[in-house]
Amino acid sequence: MGRMLSIDTPLITPRLLLRPFRSDDVPALHELRTRPDVLRYLYWPPPTPERTEEIVRRRLTMTTLARQGDALVLAAELRDTGRMIGEADLTWTSAEHRHGEIGVILHPDAQRLGYATEAATALLDLAFDRLGLHRVTAATNARNEASARVLRRLGMRQEGHLRQCVSFAGEWHDELLFAVLADEWAAGGRPWIRPYAEADWATIARIHDAARLDELRGSAGPDAFLPLEQTAEGEGLFDGLLWVAETRGTVTGFVALDGGEVTWLYVDPAHYRRGIGRALLRHAVTHAGDRAQVTVLDGNPNALALYRSEGFVVLETRTGPLAGNERFTATGHLMERRTVTLPDDGTDRTG
Repeated sequence: MGRMLSIDTPLITPRLLLRPFRSDDVPALHELRTRPDVLRYLYWPPPTPERTEEIVRRRLTMTTLARQGDALVLAAELRDTGRMIGEADLTWTSAEHRHGEIGVILHPDAQRLGYATEAATALLDLAFDRLGLHRVTAATNARNEASARVLRRLGMRQEGHLRQCVSFAGEWHDELLFAVLADEWAAGGRPWIRPYAEADWATIARIHDAARLDELRGSAGPDAFLPLEQTAEGEGLFDGLLWVAETRGTVTGFVALDGGEVTWLYVDPAHYRRGIGRALLRHAVTHAGDRAQVTVLDGNPNALALYRSEGFVVLETRTGPLAGNERFTATGHLMERRTVTLPDDGTDRTG
């Protein structure tokens, strides 16, 4: 049996809020559900304004999964603008067998930007970690290739192709069925380290800016913060090798190596304490030669603990201009890695 689940506050992802619906969502939902480029893969006619109001009234109550057949439906909102861009749902399809089903519908303006992967990841985390489900499925129109790609990227397995299983508007439609089990989802949470691509720029800039503020609070102070856009070139982000960590289709951190020095390593604060920084560091170390070095700001105990646990020792401590913003002074620890045997944590270190 699964566990009862109620959502009163939003689910927070790196760029989205998945929140309970509000009465003022009617215009955005009506615009979404009347667009031909949205409806072409769905099986309902465009609603009237009155029908959309009725749908939202129902959505206001769909915040709890208490028994088989219940559905949780959340509005997907952009964190930076507050715009409602779609909806995401989780249905409890079997209490006895602990099965569920997920779905995501997004406005075309928000498609092909990774938001569907982000929303579906949050739903799957919810289904397995909080509801205690064993198996989650998803279905998509066979012509919706973008949707199928998202489901495969999440690690869901295609288990069926149903031929002409839905008749709508005088036409037969095929559907693809995908599924993932709880242990498969847990195993798939390990980060994949791959080379940086130009399309990653906006994401790593956001990650740096959020994590850099955390880093500076214990050292030079937040007034010393400068965004990556201003510091990347001058501080040599692209001078050496650069990799990103991708977790279930979402970039969650990055590391740069110049010669034998780890020059940048940042993890999305929404993904702290999930082994991403360690995976990035280990990947960089394998390319650093006999001795890898790094400078860690004083006042960053979590980073110091990470590097020490990976065999780094402090060679010297020095105070001087802060790298990236020399108007400020900071104290840093120059660390070097001594050879250690790393335990196998199953991380994919190819890239």
